[in-house]
Amino acid sequence: MRKRSIFDRLPLYLLWALFAALVTMGIFQAVTDTDRTHKLTVMVNVKAEDLQDTALMRKLSEDLPDGIRMIQVRPFSYAMFREKSLKDADMWIIRKSDFEKFLPDLGPVEGFRADHPDLEYYTVQDGDREIWGVKIYDAASRTGALKEYIGYGTADAPEEDHYIVFNPASVHIGREGRDTLAFRLAERLLQIP
Repeated sequence: MRKRSIFDRLPLYLLWALFAALVTMGIFQAVTDTDRTHKLTVMVNVKAEDLQDTALMRKLSEDLPDGIRMIQVRPFSYAMFREKSLKDADMWIIRKSDFEKFLPDLGPVEGFRADHPDLEYYTVQDGDREIWGVKIYDAASRTGALKEYIGYGTADAPEEDHYIVFNPASVHIGREGRDTLAFRLAERLLQIP
């Protein structure tokens, strides 16, 4: 009978190491995250490498609104790991061509547009609903906000106008007497070069 070596059980050890890493990541996520009422989340429809999400989160976290513990900025690809994150976001930054694709998830949002009539909007009529987004980047003039943090155009995806669209299911858009912190965050995003 042959004596077993440590290398005979190497696949088992690797599986245990992978399992331990996944459990540790899950615990870390649970400990460092917070509920929707205490965070603001922005999902950006660009590739992960075209988004400086950590730098933008640090910038936005310098001045957190009352009642908010964290601001998250994530690329849409983050939803591959946690699908619910896309639906739970308070706002999305999407391309003009994305409106039709995301129309089922979008809905009318009151308040922001009435307070900011001077901004440029893109409006889509969906039956009797008016869905709109506020322009954050203009591709023709290459002007807009967050250019230090978001690569608006790449070789794979040519530049096009981008818009902030509010999630009608957000707890921060003033529905049911709640706060309008998503609107205040959008105002900040529009002012960051």
